[in-house]
Amino acid sequence: MPRTRKQPLFAMKHSEVDVSTIHHALRSPHAAPPIVSGETNSTRLLSECTDKLGRPLKDLRLSVIDQCNFRCTYCMPKDVFTKDYPFLRSASRLSFDQMTFLAKAFVMLGVDKIRITGGEPLLRKGIETLIERLAGLRTPEGKDVEIALTTNGSLLAAKARSLRDAGLRRVTVSLDSLDDALFRRMNDVGFPVARVLEGIQAAAAAGLSPVKVNDRCREGREREPDLADRAALSKHRRRRPLYRVHGCRRCHVMGKKKRFHLR
Repeated sequence: MPRTRKQPLFAMKHSEVDVSTIHHALRSPHAAPPIVSGETNSTRLLSECTDKLGRPLKDLRLSVIDQCNFRCTYCMPKDVFTKDYPFLRSASRLSFDQMTFLAKAFVMLGVDKIRITGGEPLLRKGIETLIERLAGLRTPEGKDVEIALTTNGSLLAAKARSLRDAGLRRVTVSLDSLDDALFRRMNDVGFPVARVLEGIQAAAAAGLSPVKVNDRCREGREREPDLADRAALSKHRRRRPLYRVHGCRRCHVMGKKKRFHLR
């Protein structure tokens, strides 16, 4: 039987000049040129970006760095990500100019929410500069683009205010346990859970709300009481809390994502 070509995960319908301009942004080590000279932040929609089912793609995840200061056993285990692991050098990463240009191109294709991720994104030097630029983008209708960030919370206490001042709207924090010994064991670098909780408090005080909490929950009864405690923490900090538990097949963690709506 003849082999059939798989459909792409998403499709973009736009002119060849737009594609070449995006490719230029990826290749160039310097600032990408504007699409049109004198163009404003608010620009017309080139065409809609959709998935293979024809649904519009509204969210863009932007990874700003591949490094992390944790070595979580389910994500970056020490036996793989050693001290000599070849992470990208600074010169090999996309510059803030290139990221801003690409984000603008996707906004022109219908994206209205950008989530900054890593690695650990707060390790990227000058991340507030990128956030400020992204926060200045506007949709074709002239609306603000929502800027969010996912972090392990280790540097959040010191950066929460500057991130909010730069234009960050929301933050999601990974919190795998409230038990300090278990938390240190899971991040595998001995980082205390108290400092992550300080980061969550600082984010809420800075106005980065609602602060969302992500959790990787391992199978086993030892986690059940701790899971309830973390859900109670979420309920205490939010009027309409949403606590998310993510699963992963590595290291005996749960294989499904579950959401707990607390009342």
